[in-house]
Amino acid sequence: MGVVGNPMLNLIPLLLETDLYPNWFPMMASAEEVFSGSRFHKVVKSTMKMPFPLRIRECIIDGKGYDVMEHNRVVISSHSISEHPKVNIGKCPEDRVRVDISVGGFELIPVGNKRTHVTVMFNLNPHIPYLPSRIANFFLRHVVNQIHSSMEKHSTFKKDSPYLQCMAEKADLYNYIESRYEETRKSRKSGTFGK
Repeated sequence: MGVVGNPMLNLIPLLLETDLYPNWFPMMASAEEVFSGSRFHKVVKSTMKMPFPLRIRECIIDGKGYDVMEHNRVVISSHSISEHPKVNIGKCPEDRVRVDISVGGFELIPVGNKRTHVTVMFNLNPHIPYLPSRIANFFLRHVVNQIHSSMEKHSTFKKDSPYLQCMAEKADLYNYIESRYEETRKSRKSGTFGK
């Protein structure tokens, strides 16, 4: 958990534009969207760089985003999959190890208009033999801290930001997200939400 010094609307593109995850997610080497069930449901194949002598880690992730703005938050949940009716997952290449994620995700809660409380949670098995859980947990805490600082850096958009380009190309989607956000914020302030 931690607070990122940018508005929630700046963080959503980082989570929606899955092909750009290697820009900000620590150790991620690649991310490829292999299926889109809807604008907030994606299947992504990702790889993670590992220190020598460990092999690259691969994961096929089924991720969904949930609009729960009536409770002042957005939730993204994910888990790894080994089969999918619309995706040919296949065997893991021999130079890699497939990671199991039983549950993972993000919770974004706006803190005023300029900051966002971000909770990151992953329950995973990286399939590293003889790795004590203490060391694994220490490592994961370090990665989560990196995620927060990296999210802050990459959600501060500069003119040449690839996220601004994605937002322009998918203007309907991002306009919907912004209007939904503004609508629920106004309703919450006036006390009329859900009436």
